[in-house]
Amino acid sequence: MKKLLSLIIAIAFAASFAISADIYVSLDGTGDGSSADNPTSDLVWALDNVTSGCTVFLAPGKYSIAKYYNQTDIWGAGMTALCFKVNNTTLQGAGANKTIIVAPEGYVGVRMEKDGACLRDLTIKAYGKQHHVYRYNWHMQGALCACNRSDMSIKNVGVYSEQITGAIRPFSIYSATSLTVENVAVEAPNCGSPVFFDKSNGCSVNKLTVSGKSETNNPGIYIGNWPWGANEDVSFENIVVANVYMPFTVEDNDKISISNAIYYNCYTNSNFFASADVSETGATSYPAGENDPNFQNMDGFILSSTNPAYNDFGWRYTDGPLSDNLADAIEPFSDEMEGNNTLATVEEGEEANHKATVWYAFTPTEDGAYKIDDLGSYAISGYDAVLSIYTCEGELSFANLTPVIEGYDTNADESYILTATADTTYYICWDGYEGSTGYFTMHIKHVNPGPWFVAPGATGSGWNAEDPTGDLALAMNEVLAGQTVNLAAGEYSIADFNNQYVVWGSGMTVLAFQVENVTLKGAGPDQTTIVVPAGYVGIRMECDGSSVQDLTVKAYGQYHFVNHYNWHMQGAICACNQSGMSISNVAIYSEAGTDNGAIRPLSLYSITGMTINRLAVEAPYCSTPVFLNNSKNITVNNMTVSGNKGKNCPAIYCGDWPWGKNEGATFNNILLANTYMPFTVESEDTVIVNNSVFYNCSEETKLLDGAVYVENGCASYEYGVNDPDLQEIDGYILTSTKGTYRDIGWHTIPEPAVFGLLALVALFLRRK
Repeated sequence: MKKLLSLIIAIAFAASFAISADIYVSLDGTGDGSSADNPTSDLVWALDNVTSGCTVFLAPGKYSIAKYYNQTDIWGAGMTALCFKVNNTTLQGAGANKTIIVAPEGYVGVRMEKDGACLRDLTIKAYGKQHHVYRYNWHMQGALCACNRSDMSIKNVGVYSEQITGAIRPFSIYSATSLTVENVAVEAPNCGSPVFFDKSNGCSVNKLTVSGKSETNNPGIYIGNWPWGANEDVSFENIVVANVYMPFTVEDNDKISISNAIYYNCYTNSNFFASADVSETGATSYPAGENDPNFQNMDGFILSSTNPAYNDFGWRYTDGPLSDNLADAIEPFSDEMEGNNTLATVEEGEEANHKATVWYAFTPTEDGAYKIDDLGSYAISGYDAVLSIYTCEGELSFANLTPVIEGYDTNADESYILTATADTTYYICWDGYEGSTGYFTMHIKHVNPGPWFVAPGATGSGWNAEDPTGDLALAMNEVLAGQTVNLAAGEYSIADFNNQYVVWGSGMTVLAFQVENVTLKGAGPDQTTIVVPAGYVGIRMECDGSSVQDLTVKAYGQYHFVNHYNWHMQGAICACNQSGMSISNVAIYSEAGTDNGAIRPLSLYSITGMTINRLAVEAPYCSTPVFLNNSKNITVNNMTVSGNKGKNCPAIYCGDWPWGKNEGATFNNILLANTYMPFTVESEDTVIVNNSVFYNCSEETKLLDGAVYVENGCASYEYGVNDPDLQEIDGYILTSTKGTYRDIGWHTIPEPAVFGLLALVALFLRRK
């Protein structure tokens, strides 16, 4: 009996010891979390099960709260956060430049609401806009919230927030007692008040940088007494507050002390309320560009470079990036990974053209095409990257590297399609053009190496005809240069399959080409239809070599509210700003109407070398179905256009405003019907029209002074007098003239005709 009792006690003691232990987490962990060599990947489990006095250690990597959260409701707001669950526990990363916790749009960040909670050695990045919550809950929506408890601490932590509203508090402290904050950087470029204190007592803040948004009338640090109460004895020492409207707001009855502070590029001085108790010593203000303080070091960290104006966020070790050397190349842990080559060095043996390199090792598990890029990084950080990719035979060294691609020139963003072999390691080098440094986001994605296949309602991958996708936007967003997106017969609505594309800041939604030399191909204009509902724009061709073939586009709705020139972009199809594009075997029907006739169902501007073959445009409520501007060498063959005779506008408008004149526009075998006039040609435009018919037009073509307009073999016909009974062209019915073009487009007939429009006109004239 004694032996059994001893065994039970020993087991209980061992179990107690096992539970009261630190927990280790890594992104690729498969163990029970009991040691650094046996980590778990379940961060939620770790925070739920760690016991008082113990630590959850996070290995380097990027942890998303969308995957790792353990709180689903905060004050009934339905917000999701990563929460401490028991007192006196620590969440510790491998360094603020190594371990990153990401709060995507729709999620909150880390919530510390336990006595003795400790957060250290990591970065929290929060994205997205304000979440819909009520009353006080905006205090809880930031990247980091410490509240309602005592003796908490935050050390060596970076906070970055892109949340866009004056109410969001990226770093929020309320109802906290004896909180310690040390070595913390807060960057919130789109938020008015990055740091917020309320009803907190005996808190100490040492070595803090705060950078915000100077355009709003808000402070970098807000010391408030609403809604909970005043702050007492909160001290700030060795702080930098930059790029905000004012350094501090301190409300009535708050008591704080500030010492050794620098206020850089702040619009105005701090706002201390009349009854605020503020002690401020050793505070200095610097305007931007004037005697900039160049703080480089604090206890082994870079606060931020004051030149340029604290654009680079966060705490980074001064010994360079984690993957500075080839031997330390990082295996990407997701298809989107942030990097930084600030303070990167060049090793002995590297290419002579390398300047500031960081390295990644990518080993695909299957053959195929992989897209590697940093798209969007330049716009965010101004870092001009140079991408190189290598393989290695034998021992890892620069001497054994074989280049797959070596980048030397400058581009705003880098992008490359790697044809990879499974289980082969590729070494990816990110450098900076002429030594450029900064943050970038590397994307690695397995992509379709061949054409895309789309069918209404399909649920497949879209990578082959037997497994089509139903997502047209996915196909248009991910199709590679030179590929085709094949649309099966059926109807597709842009309201269902749109890829958002901001057109001159107007926020209009279109189906847009994203890369060069892509073809959007239907099963035939009588079989495949793309519908543009009211409130949407149609197809936007703005990449060299874009091609639209074998489909119908039907656009509905009235004038969309946009600014300045944007009515040119609201039609069913808009081709602009590029060269070598084409449209063939396409029908356009547009009901978009406006009192001033500004909507252009087919709009062509600032393009070179475009060809159009077999196109029917029907716009019964729009005065100008086709618009050309600032375009060169446009050739149109076999086109019908029918418009709105009630408006004093042409079927085809060749304009020289707002961008410039058209040169070398040639129209062959076209039919213009039911419009006020066939053409308007403005000054200095050059237009040639061959073998064409103008039917039921009220006026002749209008030419402005200086216009060069030539007609060869053209004829005009009046409605009901000498109707041309044009029925077939190259196997297609244009439209029935007797039905006044009610039926739009090209409809296949059983026996293809062998003669064109000119032959039909000649045949008709002979019958007369």
